[in-house]
Amino acid sequence: MSYITRNSFLLDKKDDNILHYKSNYKKFVFLVLFVTFMFPLQMCSCYDSNSDCYDCSVMAQYSQIIKSHHIKIDILSIDEIYITESFYVKQEYDSSISSLDFWLNHSLQSLSLFDGKGELNFTRNEVTNSSSLISVDFRNKLEQNQTTYFYLFYKLDKIPISENGGSFYIFEFESSITYFTEFHEISVKIPTKSSIHEEGELRSFYPDNATIVLDPIVYVSWSFYLLKPFQNPFCFVRFDKPAGNPSILISIIIPIVGMIFGISGAVIFMRRKGRKTVRILSNTFLNNTQKRIINLISENDGKMLQKELCSQTGFIKSRISRNLVSLEKKGFIKREKWGRNYSIKLTKTGWKVVE
Repeated sequence: MSYITRNSFLLDKKDDNILHYKSNYKKFVFLVLFVTFMFPLQMCSCYDSNSDCYDCSVMAQYSQIIKSHHIKIDILSIDEIYITESFYVKQEYDSSISSLDFWLNHSLQSLSLFDGKGELNFTRNEVTNSSSLISVDFRNKLEQNQTTYFYLFYKLDKIPISENGGSFYIFEFESSITYFTEFHEISVKIPTKSSIHEEGELRSFYPDNATIVLDPIVYVSWSFYLLKPFQNPFCFVRFDKPAGNPSILISIIIPIVGMIFGISGAVIFMRRKGRKTVRILSNTFLNNTQKRIINLISENDGKMLQKELCSQTGFIKSRISRNLVSLEKKGFIKREKWGRNYSIKLTKTGWKVVE
C-alpha cells in the first residue's frame, strides 16, 4: 500500500479526493470573506475631483452637509444682475443646531433670506469689500439626520462683466462653498435677445461640460458633485450684445409716437367708460400675481410693507419686486422707502380695481 504525506498527516490515496474537496472549499470561503471585507474598503477609497471614487469617511468629518446648492443668475442687463441661491441642509452629528454660517464671496446689496414660511433672521459681517460671512437663524432647531432648506436673494453690487472690443461681453462668477456639498448647480440666464458668443477657437463658456437651454432665452448651467469646503467652482460665459436694436433716432421716435397715441386712446376710452373701464383694463392687463397683490393690499386698508407681501403670499422677494415695479408703472400703487424696506400704497386707480 502506497502513502503520501500532506500537512503532517498520512493519507491513503483513496482519501485524496476528499482532501482536494476540502482544500477547494477553504479557498472558496477565503475568497468570499476577502470580497466581503475588501469591497467596502474599495468603495470608500479616497475621493477627489479628478477621480471616480469617493471616501465615505469624508462626510463623517463634517457636522453639516449641503445636500444640494443651486445658484440662479439672472443677467437683466450688463449693469443689473440678480442672484437666487437655495440650500438643502442636513445635520449629521448627534446634536442640534439653530443657525448656520456660510461665506458669500461677492460684493452685493439688498440681501434677503427666506424659507417656505417666510423671511428668516440673519446677520451679515462684511470681512472685505467682496467677502461676507452670513449667519442665518433657522425657524426650528435641526436635530441629527434632520434636513431643512432656505434660499437667499441679492443683487450684485460690482458687476463681473467686461466688454471685449465692443462686440461681446464676458460674465465671470466664482461660487462660495463653505460646507461639504453633494450636489451644486450654477445656472446663468443671459440678457434677452442675446446669444452665446462663438468665435474660432475662443471658448464660449467654461467649464466645457455646460448644459445649454434655449427657452427662448438662453440658459447656461453647470453641475458639480462632492465639493469640499472652499473648493469654489469658477465659470464664465461669453455672450453677444442684444441683436436687432434700432438706431438711436428710431428708438427715440417710435416710443414717443406710441406713447402719444397710447395715452390719447387710453384717456378717451377711460373717460367714456369710467370705473368700469379701469376694471376691464386691470382684468385684461394684470396677471394673477398682480391681482392678488392688489387685493391683499386693499384688505389691509390700502397699505402694506413689501416684506409683509412676501410672507403672506409665500412668493420670493424677486417675484414680488418685479410685479410691484410693473404695478407702479401702471399707476395702481405707489412705493415709498421705509427704512430697509418699502411701504406699498394703493392709488386711486388701484382702489378702482377692487371696487
